[in-house]
Amino acid sequence: MGRELRLLCELKAQAAKPGVWWLLGVPWMPNTVFSAIRCLHFRDGSLEPDYAAEAENGISRSANHWHQNSIKTISDFKNKYLEKRDSEVRNYFMERASWNRLSDMQKIYFCDLGPRFWSRIASVPDRAIWNVVAVDCDPLQLCNDVQNITQIFDDINKVVPMGLQVTGVLVILENGSDIATKAGKVGSEMRKSLGMTNIKECEMVVATCVVGEDKIHYVLYLCGQAKLEAFDNVQQTVTHGKEIWEETVLLRCQMTLNIPLYVTPTGDSRSYKEQLKRGVETIIGDLTSSNLVLFAKSPVPSSFKKPINMLIWPNQPSSRDGKQSHSHATLASSQPDDLANILALHKNENFISTTSGAQVPLPVTFTLLRQRISSSGKISAPAVQCVQVSESTALHIVRFSIDVLCLASCYSSLRGSATSLVIPALCNQLKAMERSAAEKPFKPVKLCSYHFCPLSLFHPVTIIYDLNYGETEAKLVEARRLLHHRLALPSDRPMLRVANALKFNEVDPISSRSLEAKRLVDVHIGSAGSGVAGGQTSLVEGSYEYYHYLQDHLDDDGWGCAYRSLQTIISWFRLQQYTNVPVPSHREIQETLVSIGDKDPSFIGSREWIGAIELSFVLDKLLGVTCKILNVRSGAEMPDKCRELAMHFTTQGSPVMIGGGVLAYTLLGIDYNEFTGESSFLILDPHYTGGEDLKTIRAGGWCGWKRAISSTGQEFFLRNKFYNLLLPQRPSTV
Repeated sequence: MGRELRLLCELKAQAAKPGVWWLLGVPWMPNTVFSAIRCLHFRDGSLEPDYAAEAENGISRSANHWHQNSIKTISDFKNKYLEKRDSEVRNYFMERASWNRLSDMQKIYFCDLGPRFWSRIASVPDRAIWNVVAVDCDPLQLCNDVQNITQIFDDINKVVPMGLQVTGVLVILENGSDIATKAGKVGSEMRKSLGMTNIKECEMVVATCVVGEDKIHYVLYLCGQAKLEAFDNVQQTVTHGKEIWEETVLLRCQMTLNIPLYVTPTGDSRSYKEQLKRGVETIIGDLTSSNLVLFAKSPVPSSFKKPINMLIWPNQPSSRDGKQSHSHATLASSQPDDLANILALHKNENFISTTSGAQVPLPVTFTLLRQRISSSGKISAPAVQCVQVSESTALHIVRFSIDVLCLASCYSSLRGSATSLVIPALCNQLKAMERSAAEKPFKPVKLCSYHFCPLSLFHPVTIIYDLNYGETEAKLVEARRLLHHRLALPSDRPMLRVANALKFNEVDPISSRSLEAKRLVDVHIGSAGSGVAGGQTSLVEGSYEYYHYLQDHLDDDGWGCAYRSLQTIISWFRLQQYTNVPVPSHREIQETLVSIGDKDPSFIGSREWIGAIELSFVLDKLLGVTCKILNVRSGAEMPDKCRELAMHFTTQGSPVMIGGGVLAYTLLGIDYNEFTGESSFLILDPHYTGGEDLKTIRAGGWCGWKRAISSTGQEFFLRNKFYNLLLPQRPSTV
């Protein structure tokens, strides 16, 4: 059988503009592309990633410098600066042959500005650094290039789950020849920059395209031979990911850390960072200690099955002697040490659906424990250290909420996956949070990681946020915008906010006020047609919950219809992931109007009506949502507003509140024939007082199409009443 390439994502949209995309996959599913993420950092004036400058045809010089001695020089040079032995650096580095390969400007830069330079890139692999320093360039450009290496290295390792790898590259150019070979080298160097091993033995999927062409060309690049081979078949598969998880298991581990730092009035940022670094190193030491124990638990199965639980010592050799070894064997003897066995017991039961329709499995979870009894049988007690200080000292707590996801083959061992994936992922995320906290010394820090599965992605991505700042804080918005760009997500709607995060542990994260308040969702779907001949239908876009009279044990019959319409609208913003603000109760709506000065305090607890104007105030206050208001002088004029309403549903897609007159309604769509003027309105009626029975609601006309004037002459919108239509605007934000 020939080579086959399997594409699980659509790449045509990415090929519209020149650029470079990293193709992601897993080792146990070769020649399978899971997804693509955009390369953001390039050398000035080119489409070559800055960390792969030696792959350019015009810079062959750097390829001659690619040898182990140069890498060792870089490593030693970096370490000496980080150890602050500056006086040794010049003589040591000048003794190396690679020193003569640098330009005079680079020599001056490394010696005079070295400490600042090397401290910024301490975590970057030595090979990745040499990719840049071996290229003759001016010092400022060099600094920017290496900073970009750091950013790329951090971005991909922080965002992409451990286990998912760069397995290919997509290069789109305006024109050019031999694109595939260049692309293969770019992908190969990317893997080197990320510290991946066995580069010579690996194979890279290379996709190339010239802007304007409709076809993407795929070949296999053999890194060790720099050779291209054609695929016999390229299979494009539309998937929600569920079949992929038959061979792949999701692993998850969480831990919350409070790192104490001691700050003096005269303390500087250097002391702060050193304390933080020592604290993180201590935690990493614990994570890599032989005393670390992981408690692994499979996803919760159906009621007639038992979950699998086991203890794992990830940092100890497989063979253990003596009493301790016997204890380990006893604990795990009745449990299978194979992920396939765990998954097989729970197939087709443990998936959650994301808002994009992807199927994500519930993960195997790991809980961190620590063995307090050594192999000698002695108990190790906690130790307290007392440090004397010469001046007043304040305690500063840095809070990290670590949450990592890893992808593992279902045929790998549970212990091996914990050792090679979970522990390194915890250390990587901890280091990433350390770098983030070090950028804001002495300021409150509460870093948390969240997992997302937006749009076309069916595997999660992880993002770290500082919860001490609101999600609309400028830096966070800009960071999300950059991530939207990297992941090819729309730039006009939020998909990476906390409200969008995957909820593995919650039964119904969107349900508004309590788990007992289960509401019907999207009740208009499946309803009868409007009856408008040749009309153009425009409907609400996205899901909403149906709020109506007498819900939440509240008798609001006769006065609460506008409140219920507002609750339906807010549920729409929640289900579209624009906010995680709970749907407010009637009293909370009244308190909001009082807090902004629109109502007197006596309004709280009353049964007074509210209208479209009050709803706009509440949406602005609670969600930051702006609204348009259409004024209709008479119900007979409602059909005249159909064009504007159709435009609203097409561009905004949010439910519309109809107020004024006597009663309030929620408008979910219109059907309008612009040639005949015939129209119908899809009404969700909040005056319904029954239970959550969809058949009763539809049969009673509580959700359905309404004519302004029925065929029998009955007016739905009264001629002698005015109406205000509230049109909530979809925020154009990320």
